Amino acid sequence: MNILKSPFYSQLRTDLIPSDLDALLIRRFIREETTQIQREKLRAKEVYNNLVAKHLQYLELIDNHQKLVYPLRRGLPDDVLQEIFLHCLPRDGYVVLHLNKAPLLLANGCTT
Repeated sequence: MNILKSPFYSQLRTDLIPSDLDALLIRRFIREETTQIQREKLRAKEVYNNLVAKHLQYLELIDNHQKLVYPLRRGLPDDVLQEIFLHCLPRDGYVVLHLNKAPLLLANGCTT
């Protein structure tokens, strides 16, 4: 709330002591303003949650569309991909886990 809109603006930051009636009105004002800001926070949270849900839906939609055009998915049958993967494994049985070396390098072909 902008303090300029407060009906008690002229009394703020003064040494004045409010009357019993003014104290009652001030408490009511505080309660109403607190309720209003809580409502606004709830609305903002709802809008935010809706945006997050919509964003997640778009990400899933985009991901599903990207899967349709993956070069490896479109061009090679699974049995051929399995053979390529097996031939990329080292003969000594020790796989070096590096993104620029097989077999992890093959995964890059599925994500670009």
